[in-house]
Amino acid sequence: MERDTSNLYKIGMRQLPGNFGPLKGANANARVTGPCGDTMEFWLAIQEGRILRATFTTDGCGASIISGAVAASLVEGKAVEEALQLTPEQVEAVVGKLPEDHKHCPVLAVNTLRAALDQHRPKSPEPQPANPKTAINAASSTSVPARHGRLVAQCGAALRSDILANHERLQERNAVHRRFGYDPDASVRFVLGKALPLSGRVLDVGTGKGRFVIQLAQQVARVTTVDINPEEQRCARLEAAYAGVVERIEFVLADARSLPWPAASFDAVTSWNVFHHLDDQERVFGEMLRLLKPGGKLVLADFTPSGFRLMDEIHAAEGRRHPHPPSRFAHWQARLRHAGFVTQRFESQHQEVLVAQHQSSRS
Repeated sequence: MERDTSNLYKIGMRQLPGNFGPLKGANANARVTGPCGDTMEFWLAIQEGRILRATFTTDGCGASIISGAVAASLVEGKAVEEALQLTPEQVEAVVGKLPEDHKHCPVLAVNTLRAALDQHRPKSPEPQPANPKTAINAASSTSVPARHGRLVAQCGAALRSDILANHERLQERNAVHRRFGYDPDASVRFVLGKALPLSGRVLDVGTGKGRFVIQLAQQVARVTTVDINPEEQRCARLEAAYAGVVERIEFVLADARSLPWPAASFDAVTSWNVFHHLDDQERVFGEMLRLLKPGGKLVLADFTPSGFRLMDEIHAAEGRRHPHPPSRFAHWQARLRHAGFVTQRFESQHQEVLVAQHQSSRS
């Protein structure tokens, strides 16, 4: 039976919910402006890792008010790590089906909530400088680090079960890839070996299931990752919890064609095996350049023709098709050189990497 949302809309349009407004005594707070221009702010009172009270404000429409109210109510009483698993779909399931032009409202609510939760979590210390190859080899050996065991043990039973089940599914998927001759973990290590060092504020475009951003988070103090698919990000967040690096990663739901940050916000921007999925590669590439600071580094990686053939075989065996557009790396390289970058291209059997450093960082 479809949910009657008339009362919810009435509340959102004519009355303010009880959890609307600043929260006295809050110890976590964040304000986020979405691509639509609406702004939302969350206040959280957190004690011993649990959310005691959550309130919000927004300058958006009734659907924005409803979404904020629902998100706040859904996380009250929850552990922080459990609250971080909240998705826009869960918010909309309570609100009721929203018109297409209001679908962004639950996304804004969840992103603002996560930003507030991220502010509360303790910051990870800066990792000590290391030889990139040594660091990558060390990261590849972290099957079940002791730290992972402690973090997973601290979660509630339901979340712990989700984390372990998600990890098992990813391992099974990786095993399928390896049977066909492609090792995702080795691919990530190859790309990071060419990309490192990365410092400052780092953005990863295209979270996917987290294979790249999790290994990246083991090498930098903190990384922001963006994806349009909430289920993929949920999978990545669970795996990051398993790997013990979830507190180093900020997960943001957004369309890569219109990212919610001002120009020159990041010192490095990366993307791994994402571009072949994009319908508007030029626009996403332009966004990556827009967000990069002068002197910053851009890292773009995707499959070689051999890698695409393997993906075709894997998906065909499962009765599916995999995107296989022609490579545009020469085009991206030319654009970057024209924009004042020093570029390098690298290839392994299945992976192509373009690393571009803006010249203003060179002495």
